[in-house]
Amino acid sequence: MKEDVNYDEVSLKEIILKIKEYLFAIWNAKLLLSLFALFFAAIFILKNVTTKPTFPASLSFMINDEEQSSSIGVGSILGQFGLGSGGSEYNLDKVLELSKSRKITQNALFNNVIILDKKTYLANHLIEYFESKNEWGNRKWHKALLGPTDVLPLKGFRFSNDSISNFTTLENKALKSLHQKIIGNKAVGVEGILETEYSETSGIMYMTTRAENPELSIHVTKELFSELSEYYVEKTIEKQNHTFKILKEKTDSISGTLASTQYQLASFKDAHQSIFSKKDNLKEQKLMMEIQKLSVMYGEAEKNLQIADLSLKNKTPYIQVIDDPLLPIPPNKQSIILDLIKGLMLGGFLGFIYIIGRKIIKDALTQA
Repeated sequence: MKEDVNYDEVSLKEIILKIKEYLFAIWNAKLLLSLFALFFAAIFILKNVTTKPTFPASLSFMINDEEQSSSIGVGSILGQFGLGSGGSEYNLDKVLELSKSRKITQNALFNNVIILDKKTYLANHLIEYFESKNEWGNRKWHKALLGPTDVLPLKGFRFSNDSISNFTTLENKALKSLHQKIIGNKAVGVEGILETEYSETSGIMYMTTRAENPELSIHVTKELFSELSEYYVEKTIEKQNHTFKILKEKTDSISGTLASTQYQLASFKDAHQSIFSKKDNLKEQKLMMEIQKLSVMYGEAEKNLQIADLSLKNKTPYIQVIDDPLLPIPPNKQSIILDLIKGLMLGGFLGFIYIIGRKIIKDALTQA
């Protein structure tokens, strides 16, 4: 029993001595530890100083379904005719994912905007911006070493037309590259300039573009939002709008036929001036019956048209801008103090690992 106790005491003593030994080794290497910390602090500070600030242009918006949710009577009327607009909840994730689709970005990219007194496609402004950052037309070093020569270089490229369906392979490549730089691609290490998010409690959505040019940030955000809202509304009411157009054409057709028949009856009466044969009376009766039939048809068509119009208006979402980006935009840059602390902590941690590792290896070689 005593042997076990002594064994435990010896083990605990050895552990304490070993800890003191390592602490003493760290204390003796405090200069080296300080050098590690200062070295990485200098790297972080240098990166902070050389990194240009970005200007986040943020636009907040929400999809307003007030008309649909507040009009219970309208909803019940539409339901009787099978034209109810369904659920009132919008899929916020779907909306924000749609904002990152190439369909939306390519429409926005070929809008003409003025930045720094120069009017051209937004796509060309973005290309110039990425060229200034040396992020356009350059191949990654590992791809340049391991991959084949790029046969479609983008350096110096500019879009000259917006006919996307007729784009060449080079133009398609440039378009896809711009889309990737806007939304980002984690798989290849590309950080996009566009960020989207929403609040689960309020349902408010946010689109933010971060670029080193505040005007460019604002234009990208606004153009993307404009295309997103237009496309979303269009696709949301596509079915109801199609129904409304069909009913409108049918109603207009009946109205035109009714007016023509009424004109025929009036012309017939004017021509005969109240002198009718039995044959003439028969024709007049046929015209009057036709007018009555068309009047009934027109009334029914008009009623269906009004219901379809009500359904269309009830289904149409209203995308409401809450706050849009305005100049001046305050720059967004990491605090130099925070970067200093990060550098010191990382350097100190790596220095600690190095000193402990060196001590372990030295002890192992000594014992061997």
